[in-house]
Amino acid sequence: MSTDAKPNATVEAAGVVIVEPVFVVSLPTSRLFSPAFKGSRAQLEDEGLIPPGLKWPDAQERATWVIGQFCYSLKRTRPAGLKGGMKLWIRGDYWIVEWNLENKPSLKTILVGEKAEALRAEIYLRSPDGEREWRKTYHLCCKAREDKAFQAFKSAFVPERKKPGRPKQSKVATENHCNNLGSSR
Repeated sequence: MSTDAKPNATVEAAGVVIVEPVFVVSLPTSRLFSPAFKGSRAQLEDEGLIPPGLKWPDAQERATWVIGQFCYSLKRTRPAGLKGGMKLWIRGDYWIVEWNLENKPSLKTILVGEKAEALRAEIYLRSPDGEREWRKTYHLCCKAREDKAFQAFKSAFVPERKKPGRPKQSKVATENHCNNLGSSR
């Protein structure tokens, strides 16, 4: 990506200051979402994401194209932080380019596959081999918890776990607090 693009560049036209949105790259956090680039038309073209000669879509339309094994999609999107209805941004200059594999399985197929994988994992855990592996891991965790040298090493990198509940007050602090309450009345 080019580093020449200036985020939040301002342009003054007819006495109105227009703030160009920041160029955003979003990577999916699960298999259900697509990677995407968001930005103005100029930003997307400068990054080389739009093929030459592409007809830019109007309003709610979407433009699609295929390059190699990827299917791309271009449409307008709501800028982050903009409140209000679609009519406020649907004619604006903020776009999203998403892409996926051309023959990507449907959402239902992906979800069924994830459930099948979870079921396979659960069946394995209930099998003799799975139970043996669980016991082995459990005993290793118990040994590590009792190993003073390992705990000393770990404490240098991992902060001590906070104990649940309120911290206990010392008896002296409680008595001082009670005494101060009595003297202020």
